[in-house]
Amino acid sequence: MTIDTEDTPNPHALKFNVALAPAGAPPRSYRNPEAARAAADALAVALFDAGPVAGVLILPGFVTISKTPSARWSRLQPKIEAVLLNPPAPL
Repeated sequence: MTIDTEDTPNPHALKFNVALAPAGAPPRSYRNPEAARAAADALAVALFDAGPVAGVLILPGFVTISKTPSARWSRLQPKIEAVLLNPPAPL
């Protein structure tokens, strides 16, 4: 199984088209792993743990990941997709 991705206007962000949040769920946005841990958001924590991730936005139909400027999508994207294909259980 593959996940469709879309570029965003920000070259350091990619949109991953995957439905991991229930329809109508409010957006969840984190700028650092500490905020994701404080919110007990297991998916966001796992995404930060995948590599040099600078931000996570989770909506019902997609997840947008921002990477650090020095990170390469060619290395980070497979790790992000692995998390999205096997999301962790809630904390």
